[in-house]
Amino acid sequence: MIATASAAPPTRPRLRRIQLRCCVRLFISPLLILLTESSVLAVLALSIALIAVLGAWRRDRRLLSESRKGLPDREADRTAALEEANQDLEASQADLQRRWQYLAEAQRLSHSGTFGWNVRSGELVWSDET
Repeated sequence: MIATASAAPPTRPRLRRIQLRCCVRLFISPLLILLTESSVLAVLALSIALIAVLGAWRRDRRLLSESRKGLPDREADRTAALEEANQDLEASQADLQRRWQYLAEAQRLSHSGTFGWNVRSGELVWSDET
């Protein structure tokens, strides 16, 4: 599998599955040769399998380091998004508090109020002017 620049790096579980498949394929066939043929062919096959596994290991390490390189950028983006959401939340809370103060002032001036009853919990809520 050749990774392109636009493709997302493989996840760790996916890399482990790929590594396991490669190891099984590369070591089963040399062991079969060892059981059936001469030891020279078996040593040659095991050497080739070991070279292939080392190559896959190097490739996986390279993919892992490439995926780690983009991590600070993603963290910075997430941090900026969270800070923006926090600022929006604080602004909304301040606006809501201001509106409640306006409502309380209007009820005080008009000598009226609000009343609420939550039937399920039996909770009663009323404003200062009620």
